[in-house]
Amino acid sequence: MKQLTLGVFLCGFSVVAAAADERLPLFHGQWALDGKQCGQSYNEGVAENQFIEIGRGTFRMYEAFCKITQVIQVTDQEWRTELVCSSEGESTTNEWAIDKISSTEFIVGAGAGEGNTYKLCPK
Repeated sequence: MKQLTLGVFLCGFSVVAAAADERLPLFHGQWALDGKQCGQSYNEGVAENQFIEIGRGTFRMYEAFCKITQVIQVTDQEWRTELVCSSEGESTTNEWAIDKISSTEFIVGAGAGEGNTYKLCPK
């Protein structure tokens, strides 16, 4: 019975993560602060937080992998997200404010107009 309960819980968690990602209107792929970082990796000496990768229900950034656990739409262009991140053996919960500027540009920060502006890298 415990295995069935755990299986149902894990399936439910996966659906929540996928559903959260579907409500966050950002393209999957690599996003960078500067186009020069597009196509690079942190192994190539790129400074921390210069780019992030968005996947289905996930964010990957410098030494961290995060699962999107909650998305709340505040306005037509603004969302609040909760991320559970693993980095260097530690697990943390983070909240991000995301302001969508366009389909290829968004700001991650603590409030409107504050934070880092990321642009979608060409594929």
